[in-house]
Amino acid sequence: MKQFRNAVIRAGLGALYFSGAHVLLRPIFAGIGAIFMLHHVRPRKDGEFQPNRHLEVTPAFLRDMLTHLRSRDIDIISMDEVHRRLIERNFSRRFASFTLDDGYRDNRDFALPVMCEFDAPLTLYVTSDFAEGTGRQWWIALELAIAKAASIEVAITGAPCLLDTATAADKQAAFDRLHDWLRGLPEHDLRREISALCAQVGVDDAAICRDLCMSWDELKAFAADPLVTIGAHSITHCNLAAQSEAVAHEELAVSRARIEQGPKSMWRYRDLLPVEDSVNVVTLGEGFTPLVKADRLGAELGLRNLYVKNDSMNPTNSFKDRVVSVAISWARAHGFETIACASTGNLANAVAAYAARAGLECFVFIPVDLEPAKVASISVFDPNVVAVRGNYDEVNRLCSQLLESTPWAFCNINIRPFYAEGSKTLTFETAEQLGWKLPDEIIIPIASGCQFVRHRQAASELIEFGLVRADRVPAFTGAQALGCAPVYNAFVSGADRVLPVKPDTIARSIAIGNPSDGMYVNRIARETGGVVEAVTEEEIVDAMRLLARTEGTSTETAGGVTIGVLAKLARAGRWKGDETVAAYVTGHGLKTADVLATANGHARRVEIEPTMRSFREKVSI
Repeated sequence: MKQFRNAVIRAGLGALYFSGAHVLLRPIFAGIGAIFMLHHVRPRKDGEFQPNRHLEVTPAFLRDMLTHLRSRDIDIISMDEVHRRLIERNFSRRFASFTLDDGYRDNRDFALPVMCEFDAPLTLYVTSDFAEGTGRQWWIALELAIAKAASIEVAITGAPCLLDTATAADKQAAFDRLHDWLRGLPEHDLRREISALCAQVGVDDAAICRDLCMSWDELKAFAADPLVTIGAHSITHCNLAAQSEAVAHEELAVSRARIEQGPKSMWRYRDLLPVEDSVNVVTLGEGFTPLVKADRLGAELGLRNLYVKNDSMNPTNSFKDRVVSVAISWARAHGFETIACASTGNLANAVAAYAARAGLECFVFIPVDLEPAKVASISVFDPNVVAVRGNYDEVNRLCSQLLESTPWAFCNINIRPFYAEGSKTLTFETAEQLGWKLPDEIIIPIASGCQFVRHRQAASELIEFGLVRADRVPAFTGAQALGCAPVYNAFVSGADRVLPVKPDTIARSIAIGNPSDGMYVNRIARETGGVVEAVTEEEIVDAMRLLARTEGTSTETAGGVTIGVLAKLARAGRWKGDETVAAYVTGHGLKTADVLATANGHARRVEIEPTMRSFREKVSI
C-alpha cells in the first residue's frame, strides 16, 4: 500500500512538472515561504535495500537547492525569523527555512559545511534521549535487522508469521509490513517487539543512536556556530499523535524538571551553555538572584506587576559574574593560563575574583579615572591592574592590539562568544521565577549591547525548547545615560548606523561610546515592540534613591539608568498597568556610593547633642 501511495504521489508531481502546470499554478499555491524538514544529509550509500532513504538527501542535493533559492532571490532565514514574520504578517518577501531533526552527526559533518557556503542558517531539533545515548531508533533497527536476515519470524497480532527476506524485493515487502504494524503499537509494545526482533538476528539496537547521533558535548560545540540554532524535538522520539495529552506534554516539557533539580545557581541551565559536561566549572555560586515583586515602586509608577531582577546579589555584586564564570570555565578547560579583560569596573572585579578562584594569572585593564571604590574591590584579589590614561573605548582598543602578542584569553574580546552566553541565564531565571512565564517587557541597561542581544536569544530558546508557552518574545527596551547614549541617538533618529560618542556620565559601568552591538540592540527593540530611552544625570540619581526608598534595594548608577528609564516611560503612559514588566538591576549601590554622597545624598541628616532637648529641637517627627 505504501509503495502504491508513493508511486501515485511521484506520478502526480511528475505530471505537474512535465506539463508545465507547476508554473501556471505557482501564483496560486506558492505560498509565502517553505520550511525544509530534513533528517540525514550524507553521501548516497550503495545497495538496493534502503527503506529509510526517504529520510536523507545528499550534500550535492542540498547545495543545488540552496543555489536555486539564492538564484530566485528567496530569503533563507532562521526559524526565529520565520516566527517573527508570521506574527507580524510580514509577507513582503518569500522565504525558506531549513530544519534538521534528531541530531545526527552527518548534520555536522555534511550539512553544516554546505550551509556555511551560503551563509544559510539552520535549526537542529534535538531528541534528548538520542543525545543521552539511551534512545531507540526503531525504524533504523528494523532496517538493519531485515538487512541481516534471510527470513524473519514474528508474531503479528498474536499470530506467528514467517517473512522471507532473501532478496531486496522481499526485504522491502517485509519492512513495509512490519513498519506499518509496529507504528500502530503502543510505545512500550513497539519497543518490546523491536528489541526482540533485533535480538533474534543479532543487531544491537541500543548502540544505534550512539553511533549516529551527536552527544550533548558534541551538540554544544555544534551550537557554537552562529548559523546554528538548537531546538527541542522531544524526549524519546515517540509518536506524539498517538500519545495522551499528558504524555505528549511530558515529552515536550520534562526538561523543566531537569532544570529545577539543578543547583541553586546559574549552572542549573548548564545544558544551555557552551561548556562541556566534563569540564569542572569555575564558580562562586553566581546566579539565581532575587526577582523582587516591586509593589511599592510599582504603586508609584502605576504598575501592578512590576519586578526587579536584583543581580547585585551576585558574588562580586554585579551580573558580570555570570559571563565571567562561563568564560573562565571554558578558557581553563581549553588550556589558557592567563585571563584578561578591558573593563569599566564590574567586569574587572569579576575577572579578578574568578581568576583567583581558578588559580590563573590575571591582567585587568581599566580607565585611569575609575571610581576608587571599584579599584579597591578589584585590587583585593591581587590581579595585575593596568590603569590606562584614556576612556573605555581606548582601553578596549589597546587590549585588541595585545591579542597579537600575548597567548591570553581576553574575556570580552577573543573568547567573547563564550563569555556572552552567560548573559542568557539572567532571562532564564526570570522566566523560571515567574513560574515559567516571560514578562511582557524587559528593561535592560545598554553598554556594548552584548547583554541585550543575548537576552533576546534567551527568550527565543525558552520558547523553542518548550520551557515557556508563548507566541512571542517580550518587548525589549534599552536604557542609556544621556551622557553616553549612542544607541539611543540612533534609535530616535531612525538610523541603522550607531555613531560613536565621547562618554561623559556618572554611569561609568555602561559608558561605552562605541558599542559593538548597538545596531543589533536597535533592531531587536524595534522588532519586539520595545524602545531605547535615555535619562539625565539628575534622573539617574533620583532613580537610585527611588529604588532604595521604595524597595530597600541599593543600586549603582547603571541600575539608576534602568530604573530611571522605567520611571520615565511609566510616567509617560507607556503601560496600562496590568502588564508584567521586569527591570534588570545589574550592580550594587556600594560600587558608586560616592555619587550619592556628592549629590546631596544626606539631605535628611541632622546632628544633635546627646540630649532629649536637642532631639526635640532639631528632629521633626
